[in-house]
Amino acid sequence: MNLSRLLKTALAALVIGTPAVAQDTSSQARHLEVKGEIGAAMARRLERQLKAAENDPRVAVILIEVDTPGGAVDAMQKISGDLLRLSKPSVAAVRNAFSAGALIAMSAEKLVMLPGSSIGAALPITATGQELTGNVGEKINSALRSEFRAVAEERGRPPELAEGMVNPALDLPGIKPRGQILTLSAARALEFKLADARARDLEGALAAAGYKDLALAPPQLTPADRFADFITRPWVAGLLLAIGVLGLIAELSSPGFGVPGLLGILGLGLYFLGPWMGGDFSLLALALVVVGILLILAELFVVPGFGIAGVAGLGALLGSAYLIYPAQFGTVAATSVLVFGAGAALLLFVLPRTRLARPFILRADLSRSSPMSVSTLSAPPLVTERGRTVTDLRPAGIAEIGGQRHDVVSEGRFLPAGTEIEVVLVEGSRIVVRPISPHPSAR
Repeated sequence: MNLSRLLKTALAALVIGTPAVAQDTSSQARHLEVKGEIGAAMARRLERQLKAAENDPRVAVILIEVDTPGGAVDAMQKISGDLLRLSKPSVAAVRNAFSAGALIAMSAEKLVMLPGSSIGAALPITATGQELTGNVGEKINSALRSEFRAVAEERGRPPELAEGMVNPALDLPGIKPRGQILTLSAARALEFKLADARARDLEGALAAAGYKDLALAPPQLTPADRFADFITRPWVAGLLLAIGVLGLIAELSSPGFGVPGLLGILGLGLYFLGPWMGGDFSLLALALVVVGILLILAELFVVPGFGIAGVAGLGALLGSAYLIYPAQFGTVAATSVLVFGAGAALLLFVLPRTRLARPFILRADLSRSSPMSVSTLSAPPLVTERGRTVTDLRPAGIAEIGGQRHDVVSEGRFLPAGTEIEVVLVEGSRIVVRPISPHPSAR
């Protein structure tokens, strides 16, 4: 009876074990990429890809190819944490791992340097490339020093080398002097035992890490993933926000619907599409953009003059950027403010003086019997001749000069009806005017 039961157990083990052998022959290494600037979209994508690799029985090891100049601190921390929590082996194949990329590379179980690679230079900086200073700078640096050391200790790497990438005050005799941050070449990273091996290519990196004869599954990176990575780069996000706001303001300030409106919708649509694809979409951020646009429009056309409404509108737009890109807010804000300022100056002061503005400027040809009639047959006024605006100038409108009504355009600023003006330029039928004295609404 015992012999019969033993034979049945052995037979069952053979039957069950057969698929396992077949499964081993189909084992593969899943290839993932950390390439380009590290941001929220990349962190979300890698989280999804790592979970898929964990749940795929064919995947024996996860190979992360690292080639990055760095990026957002919060995205770095998320990717690092996901790698540390993996239940399957992981190998980082480093082409270049600077700044945030250094911590991500060290978070893998094995670290292999590829030809011409470097790792380090992880000192946090501001959006303008300046070193963080003061209490805030020390707070951030202290947290990162601790995090770099902790990750190195977790993976059995020299913690002082990891800290040296963040802490210029650390003196490492024979490795780096005080006052510099640590960056290691492939040879030095291996010499100082930060890296586990060197290899010529990705297949060699797997072999050097102890995983030979595995099929390397290509990275499952869709065009949508690459697009999301691009539009969530902080400078691109700031550019899209500025273009979107400028386009809608220009569209809402002119009759009909045209190119500015399309650009505005496209810019803001892409601005919110990236965070939505990355899982960071915020309804509050969307509401702040709407409020910001309305406040700026009110400043321009209801209570002209850049005052409380305009400042509040700009603040709402920047608040939206902070909600979506807290770690990269400086870059997003600086880009959007610069582009918005340049675009606003172009729309208000340069464009009205060019032929490109004619389709967007109202030029009425009314009969003389109309109370808003314009004299089109009379001689144009002379430079320095004075008059009064009959309609608001936005910047085009109608003014009465020398007893005749003329189509005029201001120098770019808003002038309400009844403003005393003088002619500063006459070019054919184009008459440019400015207020005689500063008007409270024409600042």
